[in-house]
Parts: sequence; C-alpha cells; structure tokens
Amino acid sequence: MGSLICRCVFLFSQKCSDYGINTLEARGPPPPAFARIWRMEMKNSKGISLVELLMVALLLGVGLTGVGGMFTAGLISNRKAAHITAAANRASKEIERLRNAGFTGAVVDYERFPYPDYYIVDSDTVYFDVDELPQASGHIYLDLDPEAKVIDPNTGLQVDNLKQARIVITWGGAKSVRGSYTVTTLLANRP
Repeated sequence: MGSLICRCVFLFSQKCSDYGINTLEARGPPPPAFARIWRMEMKNSKGISLVELLMVALLLGVGLTGVGGMFTAGLISNRKAAHITAAANRASKEIERLRNAGFTGAVVDYERFPYPDYYIVDSDTVYFDVDELPQASGHIYLDLDPEAKVIDPNTGLQVDNLKQARIVITWGGAKSVRGSYTVTTLLANRP
C-alpha cells in the first residue's frame, strides 16, 4: 500500500513538472539531522508538494471512511444474526414442548407452564423471559381453529381437530439490532 501511494505521488509530481509547476518551491531546507538522507533522496526524486500531500491524505481519508462504514455494518449484521439464531433456538424449544404434549396436552395451565419460568396471561396466552437475548420476552399463543372440526368415530360427536400454537419472541437493544421472531405450528387431534 505504501509503495502504491509513493508511486501515485511520484506520478502526480511528474505531471506537475510537465505543466511547469515546480513542486520543490514550497519546501525549505531540510533539518540538519536528515541532511544526508535528504540529499540522497533529492538526487533521485523531485519530491512532493503540500498539494500532493493533501491529495494523498484526502484519498486515505475517503478510503478509511468507507472501510469503517463496512466494518460497522458487518458488526451490526453479525449481532442481528446472533439474536435471530438465539430466538430461533428458544422458539424451537417451546414448539417441541408443545408437540410432545400433543393436542390434548397443549393447554395453558401451571402444570405445563410452571411459575417462575412462565407467566400465564390469560386462558390462551403464556409469557416467558428469554435470558439469551437482551431485553427479550416471549409469548405463546394457543388457539383452537373453529373451522377444523371432525366427528369422533367412538362417540359420533363433533370435536375440535386443530390447535394453532404461535411463539413470538421480541428483543430490544439499539434500533439497528432490535427485532422479533415468530414461529407457528399446528397440533392435530387424532382420535
């Protein structure tokens, strides 16, 4: 990178001299400690002017600003992905609990959703904290599908046949990383 900058500065200096601009006029004598090195470099080089130096600084500034923006965007994307993964894992865990309980076992009660891990909000909603995420909480919604009814072959009565379980996890944090994750599954009654 350094040799590329030196080459750009050298080419710019050459173009200046082609147009009759003396890049050495703005310079004063070198400090005494560097006089010998200065003389050796001056034999092989025309030097750089303040304008050339400012151009290089400007190009470096623009380049580093772009790199800094990409770095920040990468960090935000990484954090979002980590939050979504943690929410998906917790939602999957809750879905599996409900599937293991089955249609008849997927009810809102203290046996299935023990306190203090879960808080029963009403007859079909459960609230829980998500410790893996910042400022996060989750809700489980259990609803019967009113149109999904079947006739029980043993009794001949019409019974509910389908429950919808929806898990919603939301998390906070900075505006760029807050979000939510929703998973829905259906539980069928198999008489």
